[in-house]
Amino acid sequence: MRILILAIFAVTAVLPTQSAMAGKAPSKSVKQRHSTRGPVVIRLNSPEAADRSRIIDTHLEQGCLTTEQKRLLTWQLGIEEQELQHFLLDANPVEPQTRGKECLHYASAVAPKGDVNSLAVLSRASTADQPIALFMSKAASEDKPVIRRLELPTLSGSLREFNLPASDLESLPAEQLEKIPSHVRWELGLLTRQMIAKLMVPADYQLRVVLEKGPSHEQGAEKILAIELVDTLRGTVKDRVVWFERAPQPGAYFSTISGTDYERALWYSPTRHVNISRGVGESVTTVHRQVPTRARGKKKPRFSIRSFSYRGQHIGIDFVAPAGTPVHAVADAEVVFASPMGGYGNLVILSHGQDYETYYAHLAGFAPGIVAGKKVLRGEEVAYVGSTGFSTGPHLHFELRKEKRYINPFDKQMSLEFWRLRPEDHQPMLALMLALDFTRDLNGKAELAGKVVPQTLSPAYVRVNNR
Repeated sequence: MRILILAIFAVTAVLPTQSAMAGKAPSKSVKQRHSTRGPVVIRLNSPEAADRSRIIDTHLEQGCLTTEQKRLLTWQLGIEEQELQHFLLDANPVEPQTRGKECLHYASAVAPKGDVNSLAVLSRASTADQPIALFMSKAASEDKPVIRRLELPTLSGSLREFNLPASDLESLPAEQLEKIPSHVRWELGLLTRQMIAKLMVPADYQLRVVLEKGPSHEQGAEKILAIELVDTLRGTVKDRVVWFERAPQPGAYFSTISGTDYERALWYSPTRHVNISRGVGESVTTVHRQVPTRARGKKKPRFSIRSFSYRGQHIGIDFVAPAGTPVHAVADAEVVFASPMGGYGNLVILSHGQDYETYYAHLAGFAPGIVAGKKVLRGEEVAYVGSTGFSTGPHLHFELRKEKRYINPFDKQMSLEFWRLRPEDHQPMLALMLALDFTRDLNGKAELAGKVVPQTLSPAYVRVNNR
């Protein structure tokens, strides 16, 4: 009987509990070992990480059209040089004495396989009341390009913009932070941190932030439409991030100059602390337990502390952060779960549409009003870092799932479908890019004339006329 009791104690000591396996898919092999190895910590959003950023599938470009770029576009679009010249003359019928002296704003979208490539040019016929662009697209299977005329409507009161120094938001004075809505600060901070990571002299740059307020946004809240990194000495835009929204897919940020995939970083940065102790992949969890040992001449067994390591597959990302650190929604979502759940401890599950969900576990508590059914905006606080459930210290366990299957956002071969531009997205995307150029030029001319131009242009809505 005594031997049977000792055997039961030993088996119980080495079996993992339900909470021990939270966020982990265990294997069958269980090996006892003493390990003093500490966690591997990864630092994100550093200049080194920015250098390794992925390039989006469709290359976007915009600026002033030069002779060199005209030659390149004829090859990219698969058209004759004469066809391009006729297209540009239709958009900008300028006199010979002024030709080449003014900026001819263009925006292009080039697919990696050359399936469908597109070009849009801001027309000289544009006025403050009616900006106009000409759009050309050429598919590999088509003999002739398709040309359309785009009219961008003016919607009063939809845009607001302001300038900030090119620095981390945490270093800004209080009066400048007050310009930024609280739910926007999280994503603005992450985006600008990546944009300025490679700057040698940040003092020579400014950030132009354009906010949009529309009926499609939750409770009429403002959303970032674009962020531009402007070289104040040369008056040029070094980088630009534009928000592109299309139903029913979630929206996404695209860079129209550098080609960096900024949207990915937002989906794995639920806290401002970016120290990661463990990511998706093979993992070893070490558990310390009291186990019975034989003692000669004693009726009762002695107990000693031993370490047991469980090998398995970790299915989330662990962010090391102080207890109470705010946890932010990585994208617009609806709360589907906010309650304790086994080894996860306090858990929040957000649904982002298209069967995408994110999990936030081991929380100290939930933000006010966070209950199932509530809609939250990207960057909104949903909870606070804690150490509930199976946890060895304060940290956030974060998971990204598609149809209940785990996704590793650090996998460079992985790309969510809404991070890519489809051929049908070219026209509204290029129109949005040109409209941002138009508003900057319009405001710049007004400032030179000592006038104030109201922010009336909302390029997120495009009316297309086939002519």
